[in-house]
Amino acid sequence: ASFGTADIGSFVHDVLRRFMELYTNDEDPSRFTDDAVLEETIGGLVGNYLESVCGFRWNDCQPARVKHLFSRLQRSSAVIARNLMHEFEHSDFVPRDFELPVGGDDGRAIPALAIETEDGGRIRLYGTIDRVDTYTKNGVTYVRVIDYKTYGKEFSADLVACGMDTQLLHY
Repeated sequence: ASFGTADIGSFVHDVLRRFMELYTNDEDPSRFTDDAVLEETIGGLVGNYLESVCGFRWNDCQPARVKHLFSRLQRSSAVIARNLMHEFEHSDFVPRDFELPVGGDDGRAIPALAIETEDGGRIRLYGTIDRVDTYTKNGVTYVRVIDYKTYGKEFSADLVACGMDTQLLHY
């Protein structure tokens, strides 16, 4: 079996979601600023992912290139987690939801966006939002939608003009 770009994206999303849930719900989230604590936490999340999704333990990673890949992904995930903590230290936004379904049967889902077309048709936008942050001031709640990207992607006005590659614009 191979572990391609989409699998790497799923891996990073899972590790970041689980880390942000731990960080958000921890009585002392500042403890994660200790590099040893952060590395141990991310290592544990990677180990959990390997067991639950890939079906093997860290020590059983074979061949060596697979172990190298997950070691690199673990280091990258720790860097991203560190950056996220730094972001929240300097922001009044707080994470409110992770992997939020849009338009679905899940009891957590928010309604899909429905757009009427000129010819009477209907377009329904649905999917999953990686993370939703909120900030409330003077009774007004501001919402920030976060979409994690695990690979470089260039914006193309030409593709958007053709109705393609419009995901980020919909947020």
